[in-house]
Amino acid sequence: MSLTAEQKAQYVAAITAIWEGSVSNNQASNITDEVADIMDTVLDAIKECSQAFAVVNITFSLFYGAGSWKDILVNALANGTSVGNWIAALRGNMQYRACVVTAAANWRSAIEMALMGIKK
Repeated sequence: MSLTAEQKAQYVAAITAIWEGSVSNNQASNITDEVADIMDTVLDAIKECSQAFAVVNITFSLFYGAGSWKDILVNALANGTSVGNWIAALRGNMQYRACVVTAAANWRSAIEMALMGIKK
């Protein structure tokens, strides 16, 4: 499946937000299907961990809906929010910060390797 430029940009934004800008090679031209698949797993882990957040703040409820992350990220942007805002809100809440930090720690190496084109 080929990713659109908008989808790639949203994955770049997600990587930036989760790893706070510390991941190298994070640019749209390096966002492959493998990178997207890894990020879908990372975002699923954050979503599952922070599920209760959906009732806390309706602004981010669309991140807890069904569908592919490729579509959710683009729909979020169209609805005036972004994955970066969602991650920032989670990081800003002590109860949910651990969800982002744990996912970031568990998947850092995999995403770095995928962005460099190294197959797992």
